[in-house]
Amino acid sequence: ELIIGDRELAQLLVAKKLAALYGPHFSRWDGDSCPICGATPLLFKVIREPGPLFEGKTKYAVCACGFTWRYKWWRCPKCGAEGREAFEVLYREDMEGVFFYRCKRCGYVHAEVYGEPDEVTQYGLRLLAASLTSLKSLKTIHQ
Repeated sequence: ELIIGDRELAQLLVAKKLAALYGPHFSRWDGDSCPICGATPLLFKVIREPGPLFEGKTKYAVCACGFTWRYKWWRCPKCGAEGREAFEVLYREDMEGVFFYRCKRCGYVHAEVYGEPDEVTQYGLRLLAASLTSLKSLKTIHQ
């Protein structure tokens, strides 16, 4: 998903087309991996939504193939660990609205961004999440 050659690029393009065609058939999908391409998501977006009294937030998994689905809060998409205590929350001071979550059980890291990032930003956040275990420039805000 991250660094791709011709074969992987072709598979990604096919998966993007399939996501566009068949994504609506999976509108109630709540699994940990993408139903279109089978990938474990590295990127999640949080969308603020107005409510009758207060603003609410909804978390969505964003797959590289383009399929997006509502996702549970505080759940590791790789091993299924749940709960706030299952994660280290990391951030970079120069990346406002972006947080990284490292699962304490399996070590999987995913990025969470507030808002609607463009495709280039999404790609960059996926790369950063995938290489996070070797980065030293992140600070833990909760353990």
